[in-house]
Amino acid sequence: MYMEGKTAAITYIAEVVGGEYDTQADELYAWFIRTDGSFWRFGFGSGTLTEMHTSPTEPSEVSEPTDSTDTSEPQLVRGDTDGDGSFTLIDLVLFQKWLLCIPDAKLANPQAADLSGDAALDVFDLGLMKRELTEK
Repeated sequence: MYMEGKTAAITYIAEVVGGEYDTQADELYAWFIRTDGSFWRFGFGSGTLTEMHTSPTEPSEVSEPTDSTDTSEPQLVRGDTDGDGSFTLIDLVLFQKWLLCIPDAKLANPQAADLSGDAALDVFDLGLMKRELTEK
């Protein structure tokens, strides 16, 4: 990477997951996952490198109800954004389209996309989805 006549290198990057331009800070950021599973943000203008999120918790298991009269809501499958009961590449693509505000992208289970558990659907969740799918 090149910054105002300086060269900088960030090592141990597993995947670049996105970028953003913060108009208030007038800063361009890149978001990436390091090989240890941690999330980082790099500010190109300031040259700041900030750890944003640590490794996620393990995926939750879906349990089948044992009583046929159980009227509780079924558990969500972690990452299952289309509501078909399984977490696949289709869920990841749907969530990426939703993040990009593509009009036909509708999430059947938005809460299933919150893999980071921070109650916000963002690039962190997308990165976690990519990592979990590649580890399957």
